[in-house]
Amino acid sequence: MSDSYDEDDKEIDAILTQATEIAQHAKHSGEATNLTNSTSGVLSTATTSATTLPTAAAGTSVNSLTSKSSTALAEHVAIVVGATAPNRRKENIQTVNRDKSRVHVKVATIAAKKIQTLKSKEDKFNVEWKENMDVLAKPKAKAANRSFASDEDERHCRFYPKKTKSQLAAMKNPACGYDFVNHFDDEDQKDDFVARSEAAEYNRQKRLQATRGEEEYNLRQNKKQCPRCSMTQSYAEFRDKKKRCTFCGVLFALPKAWGDIANEFLERMEIGEEEKKIRQTQLSNHVIALERESGKVPKSTKQRYYERNLQVKASLHPTKQPTVAFQQNFA
Repeated sequence: MSDSYDEDDKEIDAILTQATEIAQHAKHSGEATNLTNSTSGVLSTATTSATTLPTAAAGTSVNSLTSKSSTALAEHVAIVVGATAPNRRKENIQTVNRDKSRVHVKVATIAAKKIQTLKSKEDKFNVEWKENMDVLAKPKAKAANRSFASDEDERHCRFYPKKTKSQLAAMKNPACGYDFVNHFDDEDQKDDFVARSEAAEYNRQKRLQATRGEEEYNLRQNKKQCPRCSMTQSYAEFRDKKKRCTFCGVLFALPKAWGDIANEFLERMEIGEEEKKIRQTQLSNHVIALERESGKVPKSTKQRYYERNLQVKASLHPTKQPTVAFQQNFA
């Protein structure tokens, strides 16, 4: 990247120096070149015109013509030079401006190309960086099938027992008791491992389910019993839905069924209601008695004497109760 930048800088410097040299050369030597070109052209035209003149004239006439033509040529040269100088200057200025514009255009194109190359390089770098990061972020591939636990065992464990045909046949024969040895095929070995792990997991789940069910059954309060031997139904009998006792052969039944205790329960409830009413009346009478007796002053002897006399009079001469009009209506 640094080499390409240096080359572009050198090229831009060369273009700028060339433009400055063109401008200085046009400024200093523009007028001189215009004058020489114009004079040479005029003189050439004058000589050609002089040669075309007729040669029949005499010597005096020729000298006079040459002197006249020289003065005329000088005047013509001055006129032509004065007329063509500003035109030449304009052309030189136009060429310099044109070169400057070309230089600016070229510099702009070089800068645009440089920016585009930088962007393309940055994009390419970003893409490569992302790809490399994705590759580095991936986990390392591990060998799935390892014949040994470590590399050291793989280097040093080189002992392979040799088996004859009869030994292999005995291992395959289930009568010999070598069914647990299955090293003939790796695929069969993998299948056996999966089957064994599945069976172990199934048995573990089954034992766990049995223990949980037994604990939940022991917490129940409505377990059935044998009415003859009064033996409760076990969890295994409840799980297998056995309805009869294994010893007596009698159907299991609840120890407290509603049909057995319905009448006793209702009688007990009625008796409880009556006792409750009696206790409420006793309590109310006791409260009333306490309220009457509280705050009383003991009677004197004279007061008791008058009360007894009043009671004797009332017993000897009972007073008639006054009749009230429309008593039958209020009765």
